[in-house]
Amino acid sequence: MATPSVCPRTQGGGGLGTPGIGWGSLYVTNVNASSTSTGGTITLSQDDGAVMADTHRLGAIEFKGAENASNTLSIGARIQAVARGTWAGSDNDANLEFYTTDATTESKVLTLNADKQAIFAGPVTGLNYRTMYIDAGAMVPQATNGAAAGTDELATNDVMMDYFAFDKSTAEFVQFKMVMPEQWDRGAIRAKFYYYTSVTSGDVNWKITASTFANDDPLDAAFGATVGSGGCEEVDDTAMGVAGDLLVSGKTGDFTPAGSPSEGDLVVFRVSREPSQESSSANADLKLVGVNIQYKETASVMAAW
Repeated sequence: MATPSVCPRTQGGGGLGTPGIGWGSLYVTNVNASSTSTGGTITLSQDDGAVMADTHRLGAIEFKGAENASNTLSIGARIQAVARGTWAGSDNDANLEFYTTDATTESKVLTLNADKQAIFAGPVTGLNYRTMYIDAGAMVPQATNGAAAGTDELATNDVMMDYFAFDKSTAEFVQFKMVMPEQWDRGAIRAKFYYYTSVTSGDVNWKITASTFANDDPLDAAFGATVGSGGCEEVDDTAMGVAGDLLVSGKTGDFTPAGSPSEGDLVVFRVSREPSQESSSANADLKLVGVNIQYKETASVMAAW
C-alpha cells in the first residue's frame, strides 16, 4: 500500500517545518521508468488568482546559515525565478536570477534570461588566452633596412614557403598591421616567431614592438617598448637541430602597443632581427615565415556596431 500524500487543508495552507525547527533532509524519488519527462521534481509556484506581472517572483531557493550562537539565520545566497512581462496563455517569459551576499548585502550576480543570454553583473575571471598567426605573406619590408622577401619551393615535396630573409650582420625589419579582435582586453600581449635557416648553431634575437592608432590619430607615431624572444632575448642554439627544419622561438616578454589601445584601433607591429645583440650570431640569413600573437580576452560583453 502506497504512503498517502500529505496535503494541506486549503490551497497554500500549512507548511513543513519552521525557521526554528526544520527537516534535516529532503529526498524526492520518481520510480517510474526513466525518460526525458520523469525524475524527482520540486515545484515552486505563485498563484493568488491573478496573472503574473512583470518582475513578480514565481519562487525562490534561499541558502541560510547561523550567524551567531543564538541560531539567528542569515541568507548567504539565493536563486529565484521572476516573470518577465505580464503573463498570458502564449507568453510565460521568465528569468532565473542568482544572488550572493557580501557582508550583509545581497546582490544579483547573474541572470539567465528568457532570450537565452547569461548576463553577469561583474567581470568574468579566468578568461581565455587567444592566438592569431600572421604569415609572412601578410607582412611588408620596412623601406629603411627592410628584410628581403622571397618564396622557397622545397625540393622533394614542392612545399611553398613565403618568407622574409633577415641578414646575419645588419639589423633588418618588417611590419604588419591589423585591427585586434574586439575581445582583446587591451593589455599586454606576447609573440613567438616561426622561421628556418641553413645553419644548425648560433643565437637568434627576434624582436617585436607595436603602436596603436585610433580615428584621427597621426600615423607617424613612435612604436612602444621592444621585447625579444626567449628568456634573455635570445633563442638557444640547441633549438636549431637540422638545417631547413621549422624553428619556433621562445615566447617574448609581455608588451603593450603604444598609444593607449582602444576597441577598433589599428595596430601596427614591427619585427626585427638584431645580430649585434646576439651573443653568438647564427651565421646565415634567418627566413621568417610568420609570427604568432597571444592576447587575453576581455570580460566585457561586445555590443553590435
